[in-house]
Amino acid sequence: MKSDSRPLVAALMVLILFGGSLAVCFWPQNDNECDDYSVTGTVTGLSSYNQPKLDIKAEELFANDIELGDTFTITTPDMEFYDAILIKNYQGMFMFDTFVNVENDGYVSVGFVGKLITVETGKQITLTLSGSSDRYSKTIEYNKGMTNNRADYDSDETFANFFEVTGGDLKPGILYRSYSPLYDPAKQSRSPYVNELAEEAGI
Repeated sequence: MKSDSRPLVAALMVLILFGGSLAVCFWPQNDNECDDYSVTGTVTGLSSYNQPKLDIKAEELFANDIELGDTFTITTPDMEFYDAILIKNYQGMFMFDTFVNVENDGYVSVGFVGKLITVETGKQITLTLSGSSDRYSKTIEYNKGMTNNRADYDSDETFANFFEVTGGDLKPGILYRSYSPLYDPAKQSRSPYVNELAEEAGI
């Protein structure tokens, strides 16, 4: 008499299906694939980068196994910004990056390099964990030796990253590059040096 193997096959399929689910949901993960972390905060004003600062403390993120270099989707009342890298003191961001920054007082802000995220004070912004940045691991090398202390640099020009751009058909004294002159001097020590050097250059 032939044995019916169908119950065994069905049992194996159930085991594989549920076993796979268990493996996915209970295997230790760093990117929270099973349950995306999300937190909503209220805009309390502007950060030192003149973009929205939230009433969310960084320690709340870190308590949920989130690390610097993880990425978020930023959802404002009007727009969404993707792949925002969690950074600290603005170290590790590049042009056209979106970011979630840990400010000096421990609260977080959001921003976009090259474009302002504008949200009124009192409005809400949601941060949803989306993954992690491979590039962020190199941030330590990018920022090695960088400080906000003028005495650590050889000149005002170096501290302000203020240099004339030359080459090609450019005329002397026409084009300069520098650290941003727009920061609040009370929050960023380089801005006064940038503005002073720009004035001396006739800008």
